[in-house]
Amino acid sequence: MKNTENHTKETEVSTESTKSAPESVDQVGLALVDGQERSIQLREMMVKLGVTWTVRLHPDDFLQAQQILDSEKTFTHFNLGKTIHKVGEEYALVKIVKSGASDRPPLIDYTQAVSVKCSRVLDEVSYLDISSSDYRFSLPNIQSRSELERAMCNRYCSVRNLTETAVLNMTVTLTEFKLS
Repeated sequence: MKNTENHTKETEVSTESTKSAPESVDQVGLALVDGQERSIQLREMMVKLGVTWTVRLHPDDFLQAQQILDSEKTFTHFNLGKTIHKVGEEYALVKIVKSGASDRPPLIDYTQAVSVKCSRVLDEVSYLDISSSDYRFSLPNIQSRSELERAMCNRYCSVRNLTETAVLNMTVTLTEFKLS
């Protein structure tokens, strides 16, 4: 277990799974079904996919994540703040077709979902606490701290209506997934 001044919590692979889905699993989501936008019960979709939850990626990131998993069998994903992902649990990498807004969830394509198991979580750390080796299985545009900072700003400034300064002052989470 790694612990830093920022209360870093790192968990290695565990054989016991908590199977704890987020509260939002009981909500309705939007899915692309036969080329049409449809409302779906998220819990039913998670059961159908056999996963706890999803890792939603924009189309280019989804394609690149698939390529990384095909060659390396491991993919590292970064988010702002705290994650709900738990080591040992199954997740589905899915493609965002259309970003959500405050009044509407994102439109997701579940047809190409890739089943992965969470193998490592480094939760709520400073950008400075991410080591160079942590970028090994990340997206090609996220291979250094400056690229991670740029990617987080690009991903979250407009979606969450945050300033670059706010994004850079927040903590990040690294989640590593392995093909199931």
